[in-house]
Amino acid sequence: MSTARLFSQQHTPVVGRFSIGTGDPHAADSSTKTLSMALMFRTDDNQQWRMAMNNEPFFATRDPEGFLALHQATAPDPATGKPDPQRLAAFLKAYPEAEKYLKWAAQKPAPGSFAGATFYSINAFYLVDGLGNRQAVRWMMRPHDPFVSLSEEQRQKADRNIMFEGVSQRLAQKPLYWDFVLQLAQPGDPVDDPSRPWPNDRRQIVAGTLEVARVEAQADGPCRDVNFDPSTVPSGVNVSDDPVLNARSAAYSHSFSRREREIGYGKATEAVEKQEVK
Repeated sequence: MSTARLFSQQHTPVVGRFSIGTGDPHAADSSTKTLSMALMFRTDDNQQWRMAMNNEPFFATRDPEGFLALHQATAPDPATGKPDPQRLAAFLKAYPEAEKYLKWAAQKPAPGSFAGATFYSINAFYLVDGLGNRQAVRWMMRPHDPFVSLSEEQRQKADRNIMFEGVSQRLAQKPLYWDFVLQLAQPGDPVDDPSRPWPNDRRQIVAGTLEVARVEAQADGPCRDVNFDPSTVPSGVNVSDDPVLNARSAAYSHSFSRREREIGYGKATEAVEKQEVK
């Protein structure tokens, strides 16, 4: 289904980054339930495939404007400390698909480790074969380790670097593994709307296995100077017309530039190094 060399090369080197999904660069690891995995594959035909995935199978809204509207609608009212019900109702009227996400997010368990998290592309892409035929896909990195959750009490007491320290401790024992699973769309499945996941009965293919063998601090690590733009794809893969995917590309560029400025001025801190713009 694709001429991309990643699918035929037996072993491909990869540099990645684990991060937490929050707008606060000083936040503790346990302050958010959103985890991210970014990857950059380099194949022997001198091409790259960069991925940016979250532990959420779909986004809240169908377009980038909805992300801003959601942020505004859920911002605490200074008078009450809670979101304004009228503002939230107006948002849900404009973006009814977000109600599904908000209900799901409210029940989402707090992850206790990167190791057992499933990471999703969320946006759709196209695999392209040698004849130019295209197959719409989404993918996930499905862990070999079991999922571990944290109770609210555990979150309150957790070390602020619990996720990153956990990865280091786990890798001291043995490598971590995720299966690279492709989900194939059927005709009629929404390709350009990341708020609508495809049915679970869609065909899935295990295309390979990711092995994480070692981890190091980003300050001097090989991931520090990489912009993990999910629109960077090799021959044999095309981006879709998903407007959120296009917006992510711009946001990741901005985030990368901000981190580079911090490093250039010698102000990089552990908290800033973990910052990721979603």
